[in-house]
Amino acid sequence: MQIESVALKGFNLIEASAGTGKTYTLTSLYLRLLLEQGHSPDSILVVTYTKAATAELKTRIRQRLLEARTLFEGGVSTDPLLLAVYEKLQDRERAHKRLDLAIASFDRAAIFTIHGFCQRVLSEQAFETGQAFQTELVPDQGDRLQQIADDFWRREVAGLPPQFLQAFRDWIATPEALLSRLRPALGKPYLGVKAAQWPESFQQLEQQALLLQ
Repeated sequence: MQIESVALKGFNLIEASAGTGKTYTLTSLYLRLLLEQGHSPDSILVVTYTKAATAELKTRIRQRLLEARTLFEGGVSTDPLLLAVYEKLQDRERAHKRLDLAIASFDRAAIFTIHGFCQRVLSEQAFETGQAFQTELVPDQGDRLQQIADDFWRREVAGLPPQFLQAFRDWIATPEALLSRLRPALGKPYLGVKAAQWPESFQQLEQQALLLQ
């Protein structure tokens, strides 16, 4: 199916590996939404994974709009999609104005990373979502999780009786090892924690530790 004939309503799944034209397809759909349906850059949402990919998409989409404007101003193009859209439009003067406005207001284009878009929604809809106005999304929580593991180790593990501490460290030697053991369970609130029966005193706990040595 040619991209100029893809329906602009409903859902469309684009499957492609690297280097097969995903960016060209996205910029083509963007141009069609702009010219055929009259959407503005701030009403067409584009999300991707990384900041680098976001920057590339912004550059490529804007360049496509500039190429389209050149065609509408009497220039020449070899892009089959641009030519097909140009021939399809009846009110080309109006389409030309849409391109001018879109290029002039492209700084407001809604092109984000996924977490960047989520953060924008949370900040703009703070009352509805019950979030703080200064909510910050952290893509990588590794440093924060390690700090929590270090704090737990300092407060709960380091002060254990010597023999039990040694037995514990034979099993889990460092805060990094503790975090490594717990990491598979993070982000799974449906998991339940079921502990063994806790001894009545540290003395009994030490005896159990000695039996494990």
